[in-house]
Amino acid sequence: MKSEDINMLSEFLDIMIKYNPPAFFFFDNKIEYLIKKIIDLNQNGIIPINVIYALTKFIVLHRCKNTMNYIFSDKNHFVDRIKEELKKQIIINKDSKIKFIENKALNELLLILEDTTDCSDFTWDYEPSFIGFFTFIETNKIDLSKILIDGSDELVFNACKNSLKKVKNISILNADSKQNVGIRIADFLCGILGGITIALSKDFKYKSDEESNRQKNLNTLFFSLNEAKFNFLKKLDFFIFKNNKFSHRFYHSVFADNFYNLKGYLNTTSVYKDFNDFNNVSKMKHSRNHNKLVFQYINSYFMHNGMITQKEGFGNIERILTDENSKITIIEDDPEKDYFLNPKGVKVYKDQTRHKVLPIPKDRAIIYDVDSV
Repeated sequence: MKSEDINMLSEFLDIMIKYNPPAFFFFDNKIEYLIKKIIDLNQNGIIPINVIYALTKFIVLHRCKNTMNYIFSDKNHFVDRIKEELKKQIIINKDSKIKFIENKALNELLLILEDTTDCSDFTWDYEPSFIGFFTFIETNKIDLSKILIDGSDELVFNACKNSLKKVKNISILNADSKQNVGIRIADFLCGILGGITIALSKDFKYKSDEESNRQKNLNTLFFSLNEAKFNFLKKLDFFIFKNNKFSHRFYHSVFADNFYNLKGYLNTTSVYKDFNDFNNVSKMKHSRNHNKLVFQYINSYFMHNGMITQKEGFGNIERILTDENSKITIIEDDPEKDYFLNPKGVKVYKDQTRHKVLPIPKDRAIIYDVDSV
């Protein structure tokens, strides 16, 4: 990015921080949307949240382009195509120790999909995009009399209209984005966040089958910053994540990796007091810190929603021992050792099969005293 562009974006953020307007951010994933629309689990229309997440992540990370083509060319065989891709990846993973847990999850997905049928048709629905928005308005008691929407997209306009049926005294109006300053500011801000989020997402996708069998960290080029870029990211982090004037500012779909990748990237850079502090840490260290921080965010999100954690179910991101509320403090994972120590100081083997399994009698109760489970 050119220095003039960075200066312009930085000045734009200065204005946003100064006036601190109420801003709501929605993060969605089209692949997840299509999965929820096309797959009809057990013909009852309900898909468990962890299945939605795992399937979306699998298709996103492993670049299942052929599978996505079936959505538009032959929806009736979409599930069969996913099964083929799952079986293929299980074979690729079978000789990799770090993929043992992932293969377990992929096999579980195969079992679930055995009772799954395809949905013959679907239509785009933008109403879920407004669920979080109206929660944001109501929670923060924002006095809103009208909503202006770029009228060029009729589906979005109608979705907002339908979502507002239960909300009184708010009118929805068409507006020309080229003429309305508010919409142009929103578009500009979305362009900044969208550009960074897409770049992060693309970098995390596996480029080959061989790459999928190694730990995937963010490219160190993301941390090759000059002072102007560093200060810009600090300002962006402050405006998006550190401004606590308004609550419920974020709403994301089940597959929340893109949101937490962005949060992790901005937080990884902003924890440093100044550019010199940031520059004194190696780019590889920044990349590993980002990985650990994102993993913590996603694990917390899973536990909050009653889902399996990444460590137990799906993914190739190493275990995280990070305190997100302070400057990053990490218990280092020594790659030369086959184990690490958890926060309680208990030895945890990277190959979980080395841990003993406690026998549970069928005919009586039994109590064990253990350090951790």
